[in-house]
Amino acid sequence: MTLTPLNTATVELSTDTLILRIRERQQQIDALKQLIDNDKITLESRFLEGTITDKLSTKNVSATRTTRTSYTYSPAVKQLQEMEVIDGIATPKQSVSWVIRESKA
Repeated sequence: MTLTPLNTATVELSTDTLILRIRERQQQIDALKQLIDNDKITLESRFLEGTITDKLSTKNVSATRTTRTSYTYSPAVKQLQEMEVIDGIATPKQSVSWVIRESKA
């Protein structure tokens, strides 16, 4: 399979330059992810304060608060996991996240 760069000028760059550019872009992505995480923390704070609901939209962009539950099991055998959930031995963990996407037209 042959991959073609989106920008033909990339072909002319040295390998070292490409590697450094990739790393720089990775760092930019990491910085943006941190900013996004901070914004989501602000959304969560506003939700917990009761100033916003769990479903929002503005200018064709929606924000929905989602909850995911998982369990931490003891070292017991796999067949006992279901019983541990029923008996309350398994420890539930919930994670909360915000999903941001363009609204459907």
